[in-house]
Amino acid sequence: MKKSAVIKYLNLKGLSPNEIADDMKVVMGDDAPSYATIYQWIAKFKRCRESTKMHIVLAAVLRHAWKKMFSVSTTC
Repeated sequence: MKKSAVIKYLNLKGLSPNEIADDMKVVMGDDAPSYATIYQWIAKFKRCRESTKMHIVLAAVLRHAWKKMFSVSTTC
């Protein structure tokens, strides 16, 4: 399993970066990622979630605008 997937999973469970690092250190020993690496991955996950939210909002706005522009009016 990729270390980034483990970090993402533990972060989604609500563990702090320090808790994740400590947990991974216990399990993986010297193969555990550094605190800095864990912070970087969590920051990347957060950016991706925010980017995804923006894409969803943008798609909804565009759908609304499209419907408004091309709806057939029954009144003249």
